Amino acid sequence: MNTKIYLSMICILSLSANATDLGTVDVSQVVQSKVIENVNIEDVKNADLAEMLTNSTPAISIQRRSGIANDIILRG
Repeated sequence: MNTKIYLSMICILSLSANATDLGTVDVSQVVQSKVIENVNIEDVKNADLAEMLTNSTPAISIQRRSGIANDIILRG
């Protein structure tokens, strides 16, 4: 029984990983962003995926649950 414990401890110690130093990593990138000032209410309304699907595919309809949740119903 003791030999199994000693052998398992030797295996654990031999398989343990050593920490290595990778040095420093320098990342320099300029992020370019565009600020949108005026957003039309139609653009925000058209951003809804469920409405876009119902307008483009006749086999898909939506069932309104609340102001922020829609259930997408797929017929067929």
